[in-house]
Amino acid sequence: MIIRDFLKNPDFGLGESEDNIDNDSFNDAADACDETFTLSRPWSITEEPLTGLTGPIGTFNQNNPMPRIGDTAVIRSLKEQATSDTDFTEVGATNNTVGEEFTLTAYPYTGNTSINLTGDGTLYINETKTGKYNANGAFLTSAPPAEILENLAASMAGTIWYSQGKWRVKAGKYVAPTVTLTEDDIRGEFTVSTKHPRRENYNGVTGTFRSERTNNQTTQFPVISDSSFVAEDGGVENNLFISFPYASDVYQCARLARIALQKQRKQITISGEFGLKAMKIQIADVVNITNSRFNFSAKPFEVVDWVFSFKDREPIIKLVLRETAPDVYDDLVNEDVWFTNKDLKLVENWN
Repeated sequence: MIIRDFLKNPDFGLGESEDNIDNDSFNDAADACDETFTLSRPWSITEEPLTGLTGPIGTFNQNNPMPRIGDTAVIRSLKEQATSDTDFTEVGATNNTVGEEFTLTAYPYTGNTSINLTGDGTLYINETKTGKYNANGAFLTSAPPAEILENLAASMAGTIWYSQGKWRVKAGKYVAPTVTLTEDDIRGEFTVSTKHPRRENYNGVTGTFRSERTNNQTTQFPVISDSSFVAEDGGVENNLFISFPYASDVYQCARLARIALQKQRKQITISGEFGLKAMKIQIADVVNITNSRFNFSAKPFEVVDWVFSFKDREPIIKLVLRETAPDVYDDLVNEDVWFTNKDLKLVENWN
């Protein structure tokens, strides 16, 4: 709704009228942004594995809240020879099996005596959060509106566009296609590109953000990569750099980075001219493509460009489609991207 306010505000926005806003698309985007998700977090953070601690391990704050009795927990790692000090049965587990999910029946410490969870194993608390995508920050009114809108869209892995007299928006969420285009719908050009140029093929994503965790200083978050992508590229790492000026949480940045990486690795692109059946779709929709020549059978593609035109006096729809899949927007394997402050790098003299 921040984007909607910016579009309508006559003082610091574009001053658009209500008639120029597609409220249905904005309501759908707001619902997608407010979805709940599960973040699996260590109940405490230490810079290095420690032993013989007294008191709760780590510092509890808004980024690392204290676990509560009744929270769901899961053992993610455990050394082969765990000491008696690391006995998860004391806090609700039936045994010390990695991967076992259980409910905390007691705090992982009693009085001033801690169970050394980070030294001999790691206990994660499954925390359900509301608000998959958030936008926090400020902008100068002198900034180009297109830049502001682009940065706001980036904070929700989304798209903003103006079409057929209305502003529309879509947040980063896979919506199953309801339209299938086949060979019978082709009205002219139909070209398929299967690979990016090597210099444009990234296997990792990093970038910058600001948050209270780093005193609102511009900070670089760690690289989100995929080992299978690196292997496909001959072991050569190639990272894409993205700025998220309105994402104030490092885990939101990590989710956005993963989505950007997954979208970038979906490399098949179609440019084609289609009949009026394509009137049923618009930019950011997902459409199935069935084409025997290219061995596509209800293969999902995202609409990245849509143009109404005429050819030989017949109406046609020119489409640019980009390969996509439901797993593009999957949540992170959160335990693999738990960051301590030492993982974050302040960016000096950032303009």
